[in-house]
Amino acid sequence: MIRFRFVDEHRNAHVVKRMCDVLGWDRSGYYTWHKNAEAREEKAGIEEELVAPHPRDPYRFHGRLRCSADHP
Repeated sequence: MIRFRFVDEHRNAHVVKRMCDVLGWDRSGYYTWHKNAEAREEKAGIEEELVAPHPRDPYRFHGRLRCSADHP
């Protein structure tokens, strides 16, 4: 979550407990998020592989153009 990333980036300048109290966030949520960083990175890598575009054949038509090319 973006809010926990903010706390993580500023934890050297401020105490985590104080930041969470001031911002009204659960400290336990931050520590759970921080503990699961490796799993999040692994999941993001898998999602990138799934979403990666396929190389397309530049000589192939799709959709309406393909139909009209096959059937003049």
